[in-house]
Amino acid sequence: MQHLQKKRHKLRQLIQGDVDEFLINAYVALLGAFPDEGGYYHYHAIASRGVEGRIDCLRDILSSDQARAYGARLELDVPFEELTESDIAPDANFSQFSSRLRTGQMVFEISRLRSDFHYFTSEGFAKTFAEGLSVLTETSQLESRLNDLATSVKALNRLFSMFAGGVDELDRPSRKADSEQFRKQIEQAQEDLVVRLEEQKRQLVEYAFSLYGLVSGELERTLEDDKT
Repeated sequence: MQHLQKKRHKLRQLIQGDVDEFLINAYVALLGAFPDEGGYYHYHAIASRGVEGRIDCLRDILSSDQARAYGARLELDVPFEELTESDIAPDANFSQFSSRLRTGQMVFEISRLRSDFHYFTSEGFAKTFAEGLSVLTETSQLESRLNDLATSVKALNRLFSMFAGGVDELDRPSRKADSEQFRKQIEQAQEDLVVRLEEQKRQLVEYAFSLYGLVSGELERTLEDDKT
């Protein structure tokens, strides 16, 4: 089955996101597949070292037989050696890029399953697969909401910084104290958002691995039944 994903991607876009986002996008863009368990944990340790680690991951993935067979190309719109830690931060187009990349891969995976196992009608398999898609959708929606909320919080932070700097001198101490207290509350809210999102992503990864095991086991049993 032909993979219809776009196979040319820019380095500056692919390097962005947190470690999980980077790995998933790199795998899908350069290998045409979601990460397997072994590859995910192997590259996660490397990518956690920062931008240099991510560069090592991309070079290693691109040199693999799977990448050459898939035929994807990485456009160096910025040289590897000029990348800095600030380039990791997602830009305004990152969410749309990631969503389009992963949705295209999911469509391909579903189409391939239907083509390869069109005779497979197990209700258990269908239910498990539907649950997996539901979790993926919910996580994507949660990430979008949290990103929107984080952006709003940052805007409030800037607003209160301006507010604290523009009050009258006589009223400055009390206003500054109020502003600093609110700033701490904002920072705590941001930290809580990050923790919640990371936990949701961790659960999604664990669920994906569990789903793979369930599907593989169910498929093996069905194939054995067909033989008998």
